[in-house]
Amino acid sequence: MDGFERDRLSRFGWARKPPNRMTIEELGQALTFLESCDMTDDPLAHALAAELARRMAARVLWNGNGHTTALG
Repeated sequence: MDGFERDRLSRFGWARKPPNRMTIEELGQALTFLESCDMTDDPLAHALAAELARRMAARVLWNGNGHTTALG
């Protein structure tokens, strides 16, 4: 793997999960890790960010009056 040490990556439980199987916390950890390796333009970073945005959007309910309500 280019850009980071394999030993460092193996410490994370999310390292071998597909983005749609990660928790929101794991998505954040993975994005933070890629940022620390200066790999924010990596396709994986884009996929993780897209999944995080999708999940966060699913937690918000548009009420039609220009306001949003958190679902939980």
